[in-house]
Amino acid sequence: METPACAYCKKQWSYLTTLRNLFRIKMSCPHCGKENYYDSGASNSFLALMIAPALIIIGAFLNLPLGWLIGISLILILIHFLLYPFRTNVRKAD
Repeated sequence: METPACAYCKKQWSYLTTLRNLFRIKMSCPHCGKENYYDSGASNSFLALMIAPALIIIGAFLNLPLGWLIGISLILILIHFLLYPFRTNVRKAD
């Protein structure tokens, strides 16, 4: 698993740099300073976020304790965001 590399200078970004840019479409390269854009076609990362609500709904039908379902869902969401820098791809400005 690798963090993204700049589309211009091809240098690898650090985990924390990528995590800081989590909700930004436009990301500045820490090495060359050029603007990179999040490549939304690279992965279906938000599909993973749909697991948490689905888990709560299915668990409610199966009469599982709500506290456990919410706890597991929060852990899944946290894991999703912690792994996000490894699923991020960037591209040059068009």
